[in-house]
Amino acid sequence: MIGPGTLKVLHTAGGAALKAYQQRKVEEARQALLKALGKGRVWAINEDQAAAALFAYIRAAEEGAARINLQMIAEAFANAAQEPTFAPETFRRHVRMLADISRDEIQVVAKMIKLRHECDGMTLPEQRTFIREKIRDELVGPGKFFGTVGELDQNLSSLLRTGLIISESAYGGTFYMPTGLLIEIERLVDFGRAADGDD
Repeated sequence: MIGPGTLKVLHTAGGAALKAYQQRKVEEARQALLKALGKGRVWAINEDQAAAALFAYIRAAEEGAARINLQMIAEAFANAAQEPTFAPETFRRHVRMLADISRDEIQVVAKMIKLRHECDGMTLPEQRTFIREKIRDELVGPGKFFGTVGELDQNLSSLLRTGLIISESAYGGTFYMPTGLLIEIERLVDFGRAADGDD
């Protein structure tokens, strides 16, 4: 049985470790934001909007968002802050989604964006088929990102929670398609660069 003295040591050590971890994450966030903002852009937002956005960003860092996620959030902030239509509540929604997306899901989103552009001008049934076949061809197989179609489908299904894609049932199968939110966030974040691991 653990004695009260041991519990006190664990509690103290655990609190210190958590505080150090949060400080490390906030520093990562600060560096990512400075890099994103260091491109000489002009902000179109006021101080209250900036404070609300920064609060959401720092909260994501304190809650443990990965470095790549913090970089994407910083990029989204740097780009959104140039728009007079900036809305803190919309940015907070973007922060929650970007903080929670996994590395595998980033790969899928980046490919979905690429394919969305490639199927411009096709009918909806053609788009569904094109995206389903091409995303499998490009991401699944030996030497590719996913070993099986099941792994890809698991990530596509998981992405439904973000609102970036939707599933549609047609012709006896399930198709995953981009949403308006994906088009919106694509303006702010370069998922292709994130998928490639470029800073």
